[in-house]
Amino acid sequence: MKIHKDINDIKFTRRNMNSEGEGLRNANTETKFVSTQWIAKRWDMHEEAIRGVLRSGKLAGFEAGPVTWRIPLKAVLAYESGNAQSEGLEVSEPIVMASAAGWYVGAVYKEPECDGMIAPYRRDTHYVATPEEAEQLLPKEDE
Repeated sequence: MKIHKDINDIKFTRRNMNSEGEGLRNANTETKFVSTQWIAKRWDMHEEAIRGVLRSGKLAGFEAGPVTWRIPLKAVLAYESGNAQSEGLEVSEPIVMASAAGWYVGAVYKEPECDGMIAPYRRDTHYVATPEEAEQLLPKEDE
């Protein structure tokens, strides 16, 4: 069973989140979060397309509701610069997680600016009622 009770049992790997971006030099990119609406306007795309990029894991963020996402501004800047997903952030392997909406498979990351505080990184599956159901959705060891 891969339900993690202790954060020290979770395996993390490094991902990149270190781009500053143009025109935002005065913004506090370390703690600022943006919405899918903000990104859609910036990139001239539909919000659903932005949510698809988030669900794919190409852009870091986590679901705060059915269509609401919390997206770190520094993740957007890294994505725009082409530096997303290489080195920097420590992101966990897929694990069983819980939220008010139910159980799911997702990943967490260690926030470097907050002394390694653990925060949600992404949700990979739909919500289910029990941790056992979510465990069945975990990727197989050979995948």
